Amino acid sequence: MNNYTVVGAVIAGLLGTLPAHAVDSVDETVIVQAARVEKDIKDVPQSMDVLTSEDINTQRYRTVADAIKTIPNMTLSDIAGDYNYIQVRGLPRNLEQANVPIYVDGVPQTSLYGLNLSLVDVESIEFLRGPQGNIYGSNARDGIIVITTKQPANEPTANVKVGAANYNEKSAQVLASSAIIDDELSAKIAINHLTRDGFVDNTHLGKPVDDKTQNNVAISFHWTPDSDWSASLYMDYGETEGGAYPYVPDATKPNRGDDLKTAMDVEGLFDQTSKGLALNLGWDAHPEWALSSVTGYRSLKTYGRFDADLAVTPTAMSSLVDTWLDEEDYFQEFRLTSTPGALPVDWIAGAAYYKVTENNRNRAAMTATNMDLTRVAGDFSRDTYTAYVDALWRFAPTWSVNVGGRYTKENYEIDSAFYNMFSSPAQTQGSYSTDYGKFLPKLAISKDFGRDHTVYTSYGEGLLSGGGSWMAEETTTSGQRLGYGKTYAPETSEVVEIGYKSYWIDRTVIANINLFDARVKNYQYAYPDAGNNTRIASIQEVLSRGIEGSISALLTEAWQAALRFGFNDAKITQVDGYTGASMAQGNRVPYAPEHNIHLETTYFAHLSEDWSFTPSMSVSHYGDVAQDGQGKKFQDPYWIVNANLDFTYRDDYSIRLWGANLTDERYQTYSVNWAGTDYSTYGEPLRFGVDLEAKF
Repeated sequence: MNNYTVVGAVIAGLLGTLPAHAVDSVDETVIVQAARVEKDIKDVPQSMDVLTSEDINTQRYRTVADAIKTIPNMTLSDIAGDYNYIQVRGLPRNLEQANVPIYVDGVPQTSLYGLNLSLVDVESIEFLRGPQGNIYGSNARDGIIVITTKQPANEPTANVKVGAANYNEKSAQVLASSAIIDDELSAKIAINHLTRDGFVDNTHLGKPVDDKTQNNVAISFHWTPDSDWSASLYMDYGETEGGAYPYVPDATKPNRGDDLKTAMDVEGLFDQTSKGLALNLGWDAHPEWALSSVTGYRSLKTYGRFDADLAVTPTAMSSLVDTWLDEEDYFQEFRLTSTPGALPVDWIAGAAYYKVTENNRNRAAMTATNMDLTRVAGDFSRDTYTAYVDALWRFAPTWSVNVGGRYTKENYEIDSAFYNMFSSPAQTQGSYSTDYGKFLPKLAISKDFGRDHTVYTSYGEGLLSGGGSWMAEETTTSGQRLGYGKTYAPETSEVVEIGYKSYWIDRTVIANINLFDARVKNYQYAYPDAGNNTRIASIQEVLSRGIEGSISALLTEAWQAALRFGFNDAKITQVDGYTGASMAQGNRVPYAPEHNIHLETTYFAHLSEDWSFTPSMSVSHYGDVAQDGQGKKFQDPYWIVNANLDFTYRDDYSIRLWGANLTDERYQTYSVNWAGTDYSTYGEPLRFGVDLEAKF
């Protein structure tokens, strides 16, 4: 019997002596937004998981990254700089684009930056695996994440939470909501503050590398002038300041519980501001169909600095890298949707326009003189036009077929400038543009066995945009510089799933499991050639096959548990000699575990008439993670254990003691070879603290 089994048995025994109290309400049907309309999760023929606001609060998920770590076959590497490098089913990520967009209240966020949104104001998060190109558009090559924020309440409510933790962490949250016009117009404000020291010490400068201060505020309004009309406006603003690039040399690889240390002579910086809005309008124009509109805007401004060689060098040789990113996104969508179940065929049709513009700069400079060694500037825009249709036909009492298609048209333009003081000529500049269109089909067939059991099989295709890199310059085979960014082609994906979804025991248990075959076609792999020029290899196919599933259960009136699991065998194909130097044929795709298993449990108990006690615990296991494409470097399997002890007084005041990574594991999340030396970033060490909460 291992230590985890002993601890679990002791906890179960102690909890069994406490007087239980029933959960206030049990929602026997899980309703999701995956199909752009509210549906029972059992009736959505695709692989997905959902976390509610109760799950987020009980398990103390504070960011999207926290939540992703618990989802089968979905991985977010903790890469310095807050990048949106999400991998689904082990499939590889793109050079400069997110292949798993995040939708917040219907508005896409496809930036590689600003991912870790605060979850203080979130009602639910849906994680959809497989290409969602039909309903959600391009860049959903491997899946999407759908975030729905909380609607303002009609009754005045307020929630205040403050916390403290190790690493000198201090946090505060405020959520307040009230009606402005009773039963017609309501408003809400959410404020989040976090500050903490870093987890990695820079022994040369005598300060943490990755300290962080984050502030977010969101204001929303919900207007229902009558039963047929509705409007929701969500506006948010955020600031993040701190250090960045906490790379630790592999030569000093730490063991469990060791301090994380590095030595660099340039202080890393990461400053970001973000702002945006989502406006949703709905009109129930007819009992059988409705019209809706989604308008979105997003702005991200990011500045980062890091040590160019990640080490301490003589003053005359020390260099740094500065990066400025300025992005603005605009989104508009109109759609018509039938009322679910009102007709033999449920349908949805829509059209959308999405524009992304970026004005980015990068430079490498000598630290002492501030003299530029290299400079890069890239201004680009991407215009995406889409039209789609999706229909679910119940052609027999227990059979249904889901058919859909989306046509996407994209235009991409980039103006580039590159400077290298060691080249002749030193300065080059140029422009590149491309446009292309793609039709993405979808097909699923479902068979119901009674009210609570469904078997389905589905096929879908996804698209990841092509374009040009703003960071890497295009060159000829002889190394001649061409003045514009490295070009790359669109990528597509194809996924076949066979799945089973069901409810059991009066819908107190929900289970789903599926087998998948996922392929990325024409994967654009970036690598340095013999002259250290960036090349793009068009890898014909990347293949991942595996299984994933989840079971959520109300074990008793007071005890809940959930099990999620996933396994994938993601392999890549070698295409040429240069590529083979960094990506060997048949090896695993880097940075995603071959399997992950997550188990969580929550118990509700009364200590007295006024006090209740809610302990929760989660255990996650992650399999081997390849850290390179040659099969030479792996992160061994590891466990992560988290726990929360929540004491509540009359449902109005609570004290929570919490701990994360209780065994203080040291596990690598990302590795690079920099100037011949291997460096890695690591997951968060042991965290523990206390939260105080008051509800009014």
